[in-house]
Amino acid sequence: MVQVINSRGERLGFVTNQPVSEIFNNGVCQKANCGQGWRCIPIEGKARCLPVPNPCDTFSCASDEDCALDHGLPYCQKKITSCPQNETRQECGSLCEGLCLITVLGNLTCGVPDVCSWPSCACNEGYYRDAFGHCVLEQDCFPDAACFASPPPCKETEACSVEDGKVICIPALICGQNEEYNDCGNSCEARCENLFKKKTKCSQKCTTPACVCKRGYYRKDGDCVRKRRCQRRSGLRKLVSKKRDMMTAYGDEPITLG
Repeated sequence: MVQVINSRGERLGFVTNQPVSEIFNNGVCQKANCGQGWRCIPIEGKARCLPVPNPCDTFSCASDEDCALDHGLPYCQKKITSCPQNETRQECGSLCEGLCLITVLGNLTCGVPDVCSWPSCACNEGYYRDAFGHCVLEQDCFPDAACFASPPPCKETEACSVEDGKVICIPALICGQNEEYNDCGNSCEARCENLFKKKTKCSQKCTTPACVCKRGYYRKDGDCVRKRRCQRRSGLRKLVSKKRDMMTAYGDEPITLG
């Protein structure tokens, strides 16, 4: 038995090693050369090779389902009625769709051009599937590639980013005491002023990179301090000793009354 795996690592099942020759004398399969373990079937006017035997031939699915194979065993999956942007449904699957990797390695020939798998969405012509599973134009396959050009487009002290095809050099941030660099910015940074408010959920949305307070520190007047250095705006003071030493709430330096 030989296992068949597509370009995305999905298992398409197994095929037998038994010799099979099923060529139509008057049809698209006349010149097909499927080889051992495959048979030719005309689909959409093209010669396609299917594994023999194909369990889906005798496996029943509902009208809104397609038959697929997993480790050679048939199962029913919901029929594809719509595809994401820049993709269309292909009756024989996406074994030979364009991949972004091809744009780097050169024009590679698909090793199984006549193999027909189950229906799935595939990238439209001129589009390539990227590392995130999206179908994009060739120039969008590796958007940050321009940052690795020779010579480098940015200085060693700058960060490089690409937006809308243009290289942007971002001055490096030098973080202060008790601070650290954060790629997603400081919108969710811990702040003294928020300690005395009703807790709200941070959006976690990435913004411009920035220096933020390290864990356990809070932003106060531009600095990052421990929680005990945070104080209420009301300026309430607490009596801390018989000597009438006074101190601001939450640990500010004591003030001695005269």
